Amino acid sequence: MASELKRVGWYRLLYYQPAPETGERITIGLLFEDEGRAFLHYDKHFAKLRKLYPWIDSKTVGFYLEDLKSALAKTTCIEPVLNLYGPQLVSSDARKVTLPITDALVKMLMGKFVQPAPRGPHEAKQ
Repeated sequence: MASELKRVGWYRLLYYQPAPETGERITIGLLFEDEGRAFLHYDKHFAKLRKLYPWIDSKTVGFYLEDLKSALAKTTCIEPVLNLYGPQLVSSDARKVTLPITDALVKMLMGKFVQPAPRGPHEAKQ
């Protein structure tokens, strides 16, 4: 019965595809849906993106994400908005998450999906 009382939201991984025809993609952000509103979190430094694709202009990617964030704030139906940014920006299927969406949850998911993995013992300590 307690599980029936829990409110449920959704999150999606937001991918950047530098060359959509190759199928390569990299997770650059998280898109959350919380009771009718959507909001976006991403690494403003694009550490993972710059590590794997140093030639990509991260300012342009940041511009697209800020524009997406603004568009999401104006709607309750996110699918049509996401379709406007494809094929460079695509999302995963929605995944359930218990509400409320806290800063700790966002930080944990950002570390798991968006931040680059540490390469060695020195990076792991930082």
